[in-house]
Amino acid sequence: MEAAVALVLSAARIGAAADVAVSTAAAGGHHGRHHGFTDAARWAAAFDSPDRDAWQKPAEILAALGVEPGMAVADVGAGTGYFVVRLASAVAPGGVVYATDVEPDMVRWLRDRADKQGYANVVPVLGSAKEPRLPPHSCDLVLIVDTWHHIEGRVDYARKLRLALKPEGRVAIVDFKPGLLPVGPPPGMKLPPEKVASEFSAAGYSQVPPHTKLPYQYVLVFKEN
Repeated sequence: MEAAVALVLSAARIGAAADVAVSTAAAGGHHGRHHGFTDAARWAAAFDSPDRDAWQKPAEILAALGVEPGMAVADVGAGTGYFVVRLASAVAPGGVVYATDVEPDMVRWLRDRADKQGYANVVPVLGSAKEPRLPPHSCDLVLIVDTWHHIEGRVDYARKLRLALKPEGRVAIVDFKPGLLPVGPPPGMKLPPEKVASEFSAAGYSQVPPHTKLPYQYVLVFKEN
């Protein structure tokens, strides 16, 4: 495990349940407003709800992405750790998970959760909205779930992610399909998959064919050209 990771980053946080809250706010006249997620204890009940498994299908996502022991994976926008704990189990032994978020309370929560649940291979890191700050050439996979639509300056951000990838490393985006759905943000906040693909193309990536289908989300995988 790399010892010194000063700041790693993400642009918002993870959790479709949080986006449901955004959707609720939008219904009250705050359409499209990105809000903070400062109270980790409150958000944990939503982010880690057992009901999420049925549509998020985390095991299928990790299997489709080929996550296996010994890999180094970054969870960008890790929130309270829904994917972090699953990744930590999947990459053990010998692997590491960089669990990054921009909210200090989320990072504290991630650290406490990793300690309490015995995930010594989790590195929680406070990030920045503009800089990934992952260790150079460190990651086999960067996973960004329910977060890419929150990031501003996405093409530049995607370019910066390239610096963190190992040779043949990949970036996987899991985000919500267009239209009105039972979960996720309001339609005006969503990014069509074609838009995401064009952003990564502009940042110097090529697309790898997806290997799984989800009911409410698309899965896009990219590698450096």
